[in-house]
Amino acid sequence: MSLQPGQSIGPYRVVTLIGQGGMGEVYQARDTTLDRDVALKVLPEAFTSDPDRLARFEREAKVLASLNHPNIAQIHGLEDADGVRALVLELVEGPTLAERIARGPLPLEEALPIAKQIAAALEAAHEAGVIHRDLKPANIKVRSDGTVKVLDFGLAKALGDARRADPDRAPTVVAVETRAGVILGTPGYMSPEQARGRSVDKRTDIWAFGCVLYEMLTAAGPFGAETASDVAARILRDEPDWTRLPTTVGPDLRRLLRRCLEKEQTHRLRDIGDARLDLREALLATRGDGDARSPKSADNLTRHPQVIRLVVPLSVPLAASGQKSIAVSPRGTHIVYVAQEQDTTRLYLRALDRLAIEPLVQSEGATAPVFSPDGEWVAFFADQRLCKISVSTGTKVAICDAAGESRGASWAGDDTIIFAPTPAGGLCRVSAGGGDPEPISVVDFERGERTHRWPHVLPGAQAVVFTVGTSGMTSFDSAAIVAQSLGSGERTQLTIGTDPQYVPTGHLVYARGGSLMAVPFDCRTLTIRGSARPILTDVWTEATGVAQWDFAQTGLLAHAPGGVRGMQRRLVWLTPDGAPEEATSQQQPFEEPRLSPDGDRVVVGIRKGKSDLWMLDLTRGTLTRLTFDGDNFAPIWSPDGRWITFSSNREGPSNVWRVAADGSAEDEQLIVSPFEQVPGSWSPDGQTLAFTEYHPDTGADIWVLSFSGDPTPRPAVRTPFNEYGPMFSPDGAWIAYTSDESGQNEVYVVSAEGTGRKWQVSPDGGAEPIWHRDGSTLFYRNGARVMCAPVTVAQSFMAETPRARFEGPFEGGLPTGLPNYDVASDGRVLAVMSAAALPSPSELVVTLGWFHQVQEGGA
Repeated sequence: MSLQPGQSIGPYRVVTLIGQGGMGEVYQARDTTLDRDVALKVLPEAFTSDPDRLARFEREAKVLASLNHPNIAQIHGLEDADGVRALVLELVEGPTLAERIARGPLPLEEALPIAKQIAAALEAAHEAGVIHRDLKPANIKVRSDGTVKVLDFGLAKALGDARRADPDRAPTVVAVETRAGVILGTPGYMSPEQARGRSVDKRTDIWAFGCVLYEMLTAAGPFGAETASDVAARILRDEPDWTRLPTTVGPDLRRLLRRCLEKEQTHRLRDIGDARLDLREALLATRGDGDARSPKSADNLTRHPQVIRLVVPLSVPLAASGQKSIAVSPRGTHIVYVAQEQDTTRLYLRALDRLAIEPLVQSEGATAPVFSPDGEWVAFFADQRLCKISVSTGTKVAICDAAGESRGASWAGDDTIIFAPTPAGGLCRVSAGGGDPEPISVVDFERGERTHRWPHVLPGAQAVVFTVGTSGMTSFDSAAIVAQSLGSGERTQLTIGTDPQYVPTGHLVYARGGSLMAVPFDCRTLTIRGSARPILTDVWTEATGVAQWDFAQTGLLAHAPGGVRGMQRRLVWLTPDGAPEEATSQQQPFEEPRLSPDGDRVVVGIRKGKSDLWMLDLTRGTLTRLTFDGDNFAPIWSPDGRWITFSSNREGPSNVWRVAADGSAEDEQLIVSPFEQVPGSWSPDGQTLAFTEYHPDTGADIWVLSFSGDPTPRPAVRTPFNEYGPMFSPDGAWIAYTSDESGQNEVYVVSAEGTGRKWQVSPDGGAEPIWHRDGSTLFYRNGARVMCAPVTVAQSFMAETPRARFEGPFEGGLPTGLPNYDVASDGRVLAVMSAAALPSPSELVVTLGWFHQVQEGGA
């Protein structure tokens, strides 16, 4: 069915036809809801008229929509309107690789970056269990900025279904008919197993990748012939003409091509990630870095007059958990990193003059390592404490309690450690010999600040630079980097970005957009003295604002490659006696899920640049958007299930609003205030709202507002400390909340009337309290654990000793202080977990002579 310009398919208004093929016609369209351009691929009638075929395609589309990688064109969804069924795709501008090859062979310095990005896209897809099956230059676009996007993963099949695939019914654009059925793929790029009509696996994509790379270098396919049948015969019988490769193609790259184009599957390159590593080495060689060696060796060197690069394979993958996972000793003799070992983490130590990488035995559960100035100790967080371990003896010593999820530490020259104890607070300082931490920075709520993290103490230990996250930012790329005097406390904003460190060349180096930036900086006057410039790209950067990099005073840099990581997450059910169960097959940047009173629906935030609220129907598995304007977060249900109360900045500071749960009424602002507010919970009768208000004098305080009596809000808990996340008990008599009055976050309970004493429930750190719906238990978070404390509330409040109910890598610690989980009436916990769509880093890149690059720019 052809569409006309101006015609609407759901919220998508057709602009023009941009392509057509066996899989249907492709149109440029305008998304009138999100105000963006998309591509609509209208499925042919052969699909839409076959219910079984369409159902299977829709199941596969859900798997493919979970792919989130900068080199993969995104599938936004499926649209079914007015008899038209269409895939909604990311619209990628720029020519196809086929159009570029038509102009002639690509020189190595142009072909290798493109090939490396194609390999990265395939690696991410294969890790997610997806193969492309039809990789070719026409399915690859190259944007004007050099970014490569692999298209038409909509033709892919989940690896788990590949052996059961029925070729007569599998979707594809090009096919060669045989008696056995349809051979999926495009003839010039089909693997031998495809040409024979046999089942395929990810090595089929590796074959096609080899064909594409060969064609980029020669401007001709490796098995060209006049007809599809002749092409298939050549694929099965002949070898490529290797003499056509340019003389600039070295032996390592030729060997890679031969391994990709092995006719026998078992002899072919097994993992496309290995090809990506080989390509990077070849790319470094083309940039003048000299004798690039095989990445299979322990140290792979590429040389420059001032620079040596080494690729260091990791025997156990780096833990990518939102924390700093790399530390380099000041003299550049050792690297320590956090490794993921099944259900825990551990520190691994590599001496750069040795091949072996050794575990530090007493470092289970470690995060955020940092070396002492003399290189003899490594500080880290584990077991609710800040600890240190001797590099030479392995002796472990506890420094202080640190019950939160830390956001970085820096060991100063005066033998103190400055650290961020929680994701939603200020910085603290403690003696490395042990003692009680003292606060050194206070979050300025009046200015919209929500978190201080990733500190770095400047030379002389008189000042510290760190990252400041605010309520209105869309990612840590737009966070503020500030410098603060440790004497006066005076603070100066320096630039925009995250994870800063001062380098002895006189530069402040920080992360932004997956790159390291450098700007001249005077660490005595705490002032910027010039313009920033990028000095290194493709640095592994996480949504928490941490970049995986560190350096030594000798000019050695260590970093994990990978660029900006996505924030895809899963909603899972947790039970005490079983593994997590998926609450929905959808993976999104979920946050703050809240179960409806009847337990059939979940209102949840999805943060894509800005946060909006969506309704998840647990029975149907559908997501429906509820909010559109501004940044909307912290949703809570009204007791009758009719309304969602939330915080929004659409009219200024984030105040309290509500929206009908079924979308039947206009959004309504409930409180107008110059101060930011976050709703916590409703009383059981729906007449009183408990919320957090951020005041410049007293910080975060808990207030209540009656909707049946005096409409003036009154403070329930207001102290010089920070209190947030108020939760009414099911009988309405008590309020549980989090406070940092003890120096760390703990969970407390007070009377809802605001009178009488308070009870501390958590003995060694806690946050994000939630009551069981029958009032018998109070749940809260303690690091990676969900704790539960049985309570008695008959005449007075009494809590028993808390115990761990669940433990695992759950997402938590949001700046709002509200729970990032919920508890169902049957005691199950609905939690947010990271989606493991991309592999953790399995190598580090070490650069010697890096200070030269900081001074000269570029890497």
